[in-house]
Amino acid sequence: MMTVAAIFYLYLFMDRIVKIPLKNGCVALIDEDDLKLVSEYTGWYAARYGSRWYVRGYDPRGYIAKGRKQKMVILHRIIMRENDPNILIDHKDHDGLNNCKSNLRRCSQSENQRNRAGTAKHKTSSKYVGVFRRDLKNGGFSWRAGLRISGKWIMLGTFKDEEHAANAYNNAAKQHFGEFASLNKLPSVSVGK
Repeated sequence: MMTVAAIFYLYLFMDRIVKIPLKNGCVALIDEDDLKLVSEYTGWYAARYGSRWYVRGYDPRGYIAKGRKQKMVILHRIIMRENDPNILIDHKDHDGLNNCKSNLRRCSQSENQRNRAGTAKHKTSSKYVGVFRRDLKNGGFSWRAGLRISGKWIMLGTFKDEEHAANAYNNAAKQHFGEFASLNKLPSVSVGK
């Protein structure tokens, strides 16, 4: 286990945020006041879950008997002091390496799903959350916007371009999801239907 004094030589400070170099070359961010808590754990590294990175480490107190492995811990759960497996911790900015308290919040599974970032994986997908391409019979295509509320798909409309559909999604997401709405970043030009 590292002492807090030793950690000050390893970590860089900026605006009361500490940069923690991880074993595999990534860097995690935490608040300066969490440094002592984080220093009680060892072996911090970035682990990939799908398209996201999260910070894992080990609790050296996990050694109970000879041959036993250390207990694995997840940095955002340590910082939020959350032991209840039914409560999730959400990264507001979708960056699992940013573990500053201002970026973390407790949430349910459904609230966590509302804060997903969009990724275009298929030809019918958009780069925006809640937007899908619809192929038309004449060979063209249009864009649809929709969102899921309490397990039910709500169609918001069909649009000529992705940005208009994304704007419709943003408006509906703000209304239905509040602070957990994952809003699309749109060009600064005004878009309407």
